[in-house]
Amino acid sequence: MDKTNDLARLADLRLRIDAIDDQLLAALAERAAVVAEIWALKRSKALQRSDPERERVILDRMAGQAQVIGLERNEIVSFFRQVIGVARRGDGK
Repeated sequence: MDKTNDLARLADLRLRIDAIDDQLLAALAERAAVVAEIWALKRSKALQRSDPERERVILDRMAGQAQVIGLERNEIVSFFRQVIGVARRGDGK
């Protein structure tokens, strides 16, 4: 392949990454909105905001799915711990 084709391919791949990143950010915003709804419901029922058992279930499920699709389990668990942690520190909005 010539350098021009390689650079064009690289630019296309980077555009795909940008689009995927935008989708990830939109999904995280949607997740945050659902968390806000859950917290409102829990607040109205005087329930605790955090649920360690639910968090464990989420992490186990994501670890299993990661393994099935060929991603590193530990890295995916770490990522989702971060996602959950961001929600825990936020106000749910």
